[in-house]
Amino acid sequence: LKIRTAPSAGATYPVEIYLVLHSVNDYPDGIYLYDTQNEQLTIIKEGGYLDDICRASLDQDFIPLANATFLLAYNPDKITRHYGRESRRYALLECGHIAQNILLVAAARGLGSVPVGAFYHKRLEAILGLQNDREILYMICVGTLEK
Repeated sequence: LKIRTAPSAGATYPVEIYLVLHSVNDYPDGIYLYDTQNEQLTIIKEGGYLDDICRASLDQDFIPLANATFLLAYNPDKITRHYGRESRRYALLECGHIAQNILLVAAARGLGSVPVGAFYHKRLEAILGLQNDREILYMICVGTLEK
């Protein structure tokens, strides 16, 4: 049994964590999926994607400055058979808990972080290459603070 730091309705964990890394030690730039079972990152696509993500996020100027962009995606297959119509609402609550943990860790490490809700989710899903049933719910940009 793995202990998680964010609660999930019925321990279904319908929120998947994707990361877009840029200039992070020992990792090539690209899009990664966080494998919660093995607690490791799996690369999905190599390359630079921050400019595309910025355009899909209303050209918010801080987005290309992030070293790690967390994209929280809803996977309804993990929860809808248990909770039906309430499933997406529970996933949104889970996203909030996960985002708060990311923001707290960033602050503890002296990093800047910005939660983002203004984006075209279909464009982001296309950049990540997500299946049609997945939906990006939230984004958190994390990076070094300029001095």
